[in-house]
Amino acid sequence: MGAIWVDNLEIESMDTINDAVQSGERALMLAEFKLSLNSYLSELAASPFRSLKNIIEFNNRHPLEERMDEFGQSYLLQSEATDGIGPTEKKAIAKLSKLCERSLEKIMRVHKLEAIVAPGASAHSLLAIGGYPAITVPAGAAVEAI
Repeated sequence: MGAIWVDNLEIESMDTINDAVQSGERALMLAEFKLSLNSYLSELAASPFRSLKNIIEFNNRHPLEERMDEFGQSYLLQSEATDGIGPTEKKAIAKLSKLCERSLEKIMRVHKLEAIVAPGASAHSLLAIGGYPAITVPAGAAVEAI
């Protein structure tokens, strides 16, 4: 149908991209999660929860029902401890932007690509940090990175 397949592309900085702490993705995700969730909950017409803090308190009051021994709420607590988009998060945004430019965007330009195909969710971090659209197609194989 006219497609040209370019295989085995080496994407710069994949080790950093796949490490959410090193890339800054985790710090940004935690802050954005709290901001977005609090905004969403505050706009609901009828809900007992108006903030992430309310959810954490509910979980603490109902540990058996919420299966706290099994799931905990480490990420919720870390997110609640954030204070919006400050210097750390702004630094993470700049780093993630540079990582995108040097990795996927560079590969797309250099090879004149219109799409990326990767098995399973192997490219999820790379696609997520850049906000790129993606379709995951189960390929019957799991790989660590593209």
